[in-house]
Amino acid sequence: MNKNFVFTIVFFIISYFMVRLPFLIDPLINEEGTHAFVFCCNPPSPKYLWIATINGEDQFDVPQHPALIYETLGLFGAPWGAIINNSRGENPLLTSFLTRFAFTLFQFSYFLLLIILLRKSENVIWRKRMIWVVIALSLAPIAIYTSISVQVDGSVGSFFPGLVALSLLARHENLLQPKWALTSLFVSSAILGFGKNEWGLALLLSVILTGIFILLARGFYQKHDGLLTDFAPLGIIIAGLIAGNLINYLYDPKNYLGGFFLIRGLSAYKSDMSTATMLTERIKFLYLNFLMVILICGGVILALRKKVETMLLLTFIWGSMLFFAYFVTHWGWLLKRYYAPSFVVITIGVIIALKYYPKRVAQYISIALIAISLIGTLFSAGSRLDRLKEYSFLFTPPATLQNQDQSLDSCVPLLNDGEVFTNGIKEFISGSVGETNGEKIANKFGKSICK
Repeated sequence: MNKNFVFTIVFFIISYFMVRLPFLIDPLINEEGTHAFVFCCNPPSPKYLWIATINGEDQFDVPQHPALIYETLGLFGAPWGAIINNSRGENPLLTSFLTRFAFTLFQFSYFLLLIILLRKSENVIWRKRMIWVVIALSLAPIAIYTSISVQVDGSVGSFFPGLVALSLLARHENLLQPKWALTSLFVSSAILGFGKNEWGLALLLSVILTGIFILLARGFYQKHDGLLTDFAPLGIIIAGLIAGNLINYLYDPKNYLGGFFLIRGLSAYKSDMSTATMLTERIKFLYLNFLMVILICGGVILALRKKVETMLLLTFIWGSMLFFAYFVTHWGWLLKRYYAPSFVVITIGVIIALKYYPKRVAQYISIALIAISLIGTLFSAGSRLDRLKEYSFLFTPPATLQNQDQSLDSCVPLLNDGEVFTNGIKEFISGSVGETNGEKIANKFGKSICK
């Protein structure tokens, strides 16, 4: 490992965490408290969501998402459990900081693996340029917001799809020996099968569409790869998805099937916000994603002059599907975390696509991506620099922070999950369940919700 690459890695690590410092101080809110509890305490299957504590008894509910998502959170959170739990109720701001910092490591691992993988390329000029593009993208506002989110999408949602995307890059660029490249495709696809149903479903549909396109396009090219070369990786991806989803289903059928019902709800949901207003507001923080999708599309078109580039086409279809599935629906309103899976995939797509642009054009595009990312970072992180003064809590916790024990005789407070987790509140019902369901939970213990 040469000195220049060591410097690059050190620069990446420092810059990655430095730009996130103004955001790591944000208090946990709503469902973030529930996911923080999964991360630190790893509740048993099938009920992972901590929705109440009454008379000293913790109450849990099923998440209606595949169980292995939460098992993964619990596994990664095991080393952090004691550290974070020790600060709960004593220093809520420190608890929030430690939890958000731990969750940023999911996306950090993806970007670090990507940089290391790129270094294996024999194209020195291209790999150096792409490494700096990747570093800039890791600092972009959408990367910051999704990585600090104490939710499934920004954590496991970055890591699982990211592993598949890395395998697609390795296959396309011959960065691994053929047998290891195919093995990584199978293993990463199986791991993706442990995630949300829609992540794997989108990849499966993308593989099918890619295969159909290859068959239809073969007649247009005098020279083309054999069917085995084109379809072997696609078949291996499908095999991996089947294996992962089967394991996920057998581990917890109820939560696995519940994920498909949530997909139906996602597509049917309508908010009070008009579609035009919603799309306008979303494009304000998704402009980089949108630009990257367009660039990948351009790369696909340019590549088609010679042949169908299977991995590039698959990355384009899959990344676009993950992106637009949330972009055009009302689900999530203006929540940024839902775009983490598509962001890690289209990052790989851009890296592959730029090889098919003219060299000078690719150079200008790379500079533009770096500039756009860093300008966005300057505005988003720069506007929050005043938050850095709150880091004094690391040395002297604010005197107002107390361990709130709200054990009440006749009523139970309906509270923000994040506030409950960080403050160590002893008796509560999660506000995420709603007042009606909260009243039912309280009634089981002969109590009511505090008015």
